[in-house]
Amino acid sequence: MKTLERISNFIRRRSPATIIVSSVVVILAIGFADYFLGRNFSSALFFVVPVAVVTWYVGRAPGVVVSVLSGSSLVVTDWVFRSGEHQALAFWNVIFPFFFFIGFVILLTLLKDSLAREEELSRTDPLTGLSNRRYFNELVDVDIGRSRRYGHPVSFAYIDVDNFKGINDSLGHDKGDEVLCLIADQFRSFLRSSDLIARMGGDEFAILLPETGSEDAAVAMTKLQEDVNAASRGRGWPVTLSIGLVTYSVAPESLEEIIKEADAMMYAVKEKTKNNISFKTINYDADDSASRSVVRADGAR
Repeated sequence: MKTLERISNFIRRRSPATIIVSSVVVILAIGFADYFLGRNFSSALFFVVPVAVVTWYVGRAPGVVVSVLSGSSLVVTDWVFRSGEHQALAFWNVIFPFFFFIGFVILLTLLKDSLAREEELSRTDPLTGLSNRRYFNELVDVDIGRSRRYGHPVSFAYIDVDNFKGINDSLGHDKGDEVLCLIADQFRSFLRSSDLIARMGGDEFAILLPETGSEDAAVAMTKLQEDVNAASRGRGWPVTLSIGLVTYSVAPESLEEIIKEADAMMYAVKEKTKNNISFKTINYDADDSASRSVVRADGAR
């Protein structure tokens, strides 16, 4: 499996033009081998490899083109060695390779699309369309590594929807789902494309703001909170947000440490006032992961 994975990664790093040209060269080589070895050599299955590679890594249309080239090579060889066959059989030998390879391309494309949908579902919260917790953690790990590598700040917000249980109890779970979808839409419309958003479960969300210092993060979360509050008031819902926001001058190695810190701050808001933001700046030394962070608590807004 590791060998196949290395081969796949190698092909993915090549440009589409390189993959197509290489496949055409392979097809020509198989065709020449088929011609010189004569009737004792059957090359049909060998053409499947370049057709599959182009279809999987480049796309359906280029796969069809390569299929036509593969089928043409088989037809030419078949015409040279079987020119004396019955007319009906000769016609079948001409059209069969094209049907075979094009059908193979269609089936392979359907399989690829199905796998892509399955992968997307495994990464996405089915209700809100945001990233789920598992995929969010994978993406955040990448940004943590980037923050530590370049010494850039990173901010992390943990968010809980206030009064959500009351919505579910009084208006029903369908209305509760509508609330969560509205909040998710507000997040998507307000935040930058580089920001990472996820539904962590229930009525809890998380947002990572890469390369964002404490002041910019506080302004962004305050504006986001105001927008959500306004949208919920417009629907007649008593829904607000409690937010724990932590900014690291350089991200720590552990994502769990970040989540734990922001989660604790969010719960502190829930216990006191709700509808507020508790924020904190933590100066972290990336060159000395064992050193204890210096904390400046900025309070709440």
